Amino acid sequence: MINTQQKLHSADSMSVLSYSVAVDVSPANLVGSSDATRALRSSVARAAAAQPVRALVFGEHGTGRKNVAAAIHCDSADERGLSVIDCRTAAARHALQTYMCQPSWGRSARSLLIEGPEQLDISQQNELAHWLLRAGCQEASGGFVPISVFATIRNSISELVHKGELSAVLVEAFESLVFIPPLRDREGDIEQLAQRFVDAMNSEFNKRCAISPELLRSYRTYDWPGNVRELKRITAALFHSTEDDGELKPREDRAPELFAQSRCCVRSLVGRRLEDVKRELFLATLSHHRGNRRKAADTLGISLKTLYNRLRDYDVEG
Repeated sequence: MINTQQKLHSADSMSVLSYSVAVDVSPANLVGSSDATRALRSSVARAAAAQPVRALVFGEHGTGRKNVAAAIHCDSADERGLSVIDCRTAAARHALQTYMCQPSWGRSARSLLIEGPEQLDISQQNELAHWLLRAGCQEASGGFVPISVFATIRNSISELVHKGELSAVLVEAFESLVFIPPLRDREGDIEQLAQRFVDAMNSEFNKRCAISPELLRSYRTYDWPGNVRELKRITAALFHSTEDDGELKPREDRAPELFAQSRCCVRSLVGRRLEDVKRELFLATLSHHRGNRRKAADTLGISLKTLYNRLRDYDVEG
């Protein structure tokens, strides 16, 4: 496999075309062992196998769309550099128009990553779609080398199309649709990601910090609306407030989000019967683990036998 840094360049002749990656973005470095992450790796491999690559990567804020697109590029047979256009600026939209108007592409042409194509108006999106189809046929019809094109979109493709903010024609121009699951759906990955972040910071700052069980419990119960980016930010904040060989623990002055959600949940329980609250917590935990009794028992801190007794008491099929 080509070295990542050989394939990802820091700048292009047009100033709005740029890319910088500080870590290895190979597919093998997509952290996590959950079913959702394994499915993501499979999607990355399928997208990278196409020649040229036409991949549309989508997911929530903070899920790492750009890094996943770069991972597909890294795993592909395309050895050229990767240029990036962020469609949120007028200058970038003009650069994209210039890029599409190039008369031909030689073997020195770079692959292209388009961030936020939904920021273009529909006519521009349709023009981009037609250009993608032409560029993909250049090798056969005009003797040119086709370029790989990636795009990243925030949120749901179907929702954007329904709202009229994203062209269905543009979506169809991409052969591969790669969905990045939100962190809340990646059961078990939070601990691995947090440990990866702490290991990297320990190495950078010559420390020997560890993650406390208390913090891991807080991480498991938090919803992570900011996904992996938020996890990295909060872990870094706690890391830098911890002694060289200490344990990272929840701190409200460093990670108020973890405490705000907990307070909100507690306030919502006031006025309710204790047995009703316990039953709801039990069933919610079981649902969270998709019916896996053993995992639910571990989370609740009870034995498997006790769990089955509760199932009987709550008239739930075991």
